[in-house]
Amino acid sequence: LVALGKFDGELKELREAADTRPESRFPIEYDYEPSWAVLLPHLAYVRGIDRVVQLRAIARLELGQSDEAFQDLKLGLRLSDSIRNEPLLIDQLVRISVLDLDLQTVREGLVRHAWSEAQLAELEKYLASLDLLAEFKLGMRGERACGVEGLDYYRRRGFHANPLELANIESNGRPSFLAGCLNQMAGGFYYQNMLSIAEAHEQFTLRSVDETAHRIYPEVADGLDQEVDRLKRRIYLHPDKLFSAILMPALSRATSKSGRMQAYVDEARVACALERFRLANGRLPEKLDALVPRFLDAIPHDVIDG
Repeated sequence: LVALGKFDGELKELREAADTRPESRFPIEYDYEPSWAVLLPHLAYVRGIDRVVQLRAIARLELGQSDEAFQDLKLGLRLSDSIRNEPLLIDQLVRISVLDLDLQTVREGLVRHAWSEAQLAELEKYLASLDLLAEFKLGMRGERACGVEGLDYYRRRGFHANPLELANIESNGRPSFLAGCLNQMAGGFYYQNMLSIAEAHEQFTLRSVDETAHRIYPEVADGLDQEVDRLKRRIYLHPDKLFSAILMPALSRATSKSGRMQAYVDEARVACALERFRLANGRLPEKLDALVPRFLDAIPHDVIDG
């Protein structure tokens, strides 16, 4: 805590801002061209600050300073919330990473029986509000928009375009012969590829999650990998899907990451309810059903099989 003391002023300022600016946003230049090159320097800072907050919270728990640790935890959760509405996949992945740190702080408090009934109830209410599966779909719709807009950028640049820079295909720092061929393609070539990207999202990434049913479908997400492998083997037969084969592989593991973190959040809710039951009864319940309805409105179901 002595070592972390040099950050006290900045963390105090952040905590005050978190309390008074619930709708704050980072100034992202969404109309940057090409769209997938938009700069997001704040993401590294959000995660870095949260690591400091997590370390300070756990140090305070070790000293028995539960109230101060809880305030640090709330700041960490607010940091993760600060990027929850940014419609890009990388934002969702960083948010998941930050939430992972925050849930470790929750766990450290649970292990020490440090959280009070009121703090546990507040945590459970917050965790119940998280819908990482809906956020996943927001990120994927953003990725779809970036893919379509990015290809339209190359279509508009025409002869000056080098679309294969997406795949880092160059020769001696100059565009390759293939890139030279592509930048002379008619606009219809790009429109067909825009369509194939949109269709891949509809068929695979967006169908791999059902936020209403609180389910993910890994077999649907795996279908994207199989489709990309098929395209890469015979891409000469599918020039209209060239950029699907380049852009889509980076998205295939996002479903499992979002589903895993949603499961962690659901488990943390149950853990908080179990601790509240223990505080009220001096023991843990024999079955989770005993938590309903006083400590949980319902036991969350598994996101894989329901």
